[in-house]
Amino acid sequence: MLEYNLNCKIDESHLEIIDGYSKEGYKNISDNKIKLISEFAKETGILLDPTYTGKAFYAYNDLILDKGKGMKVIFLHTGGIFGAFTKRDEYLRSV
Repeated sequence: MLEYNLNCKIDESHLEIIDGYSKEGYKNISDNKIKLISEFAKETGILLDPTYTGKAFYAYNDLILDKGKGMKVIFLHTGGIFGAFTKRDEYLRSV
């Protein structure tokens, strides 16, 4: 197991759990989320999976990037890329 010495402490009172950004269910994803994931991939070269990280990024974009200008916030991409292959047609259509 890898361990990283990041020399930082996390105050759990600053963590917030956000729910409700996956109303379409596990295997489904809305067109507006697909569009955001596709735009993000086009701008950064980073493709997010539609099941987990893409939906989390949609919430991050909605709550933080659009409204929290100037805040110190980090979004952690934890993987899950394989789900992107099943949505390739939707990704390509939205570009």
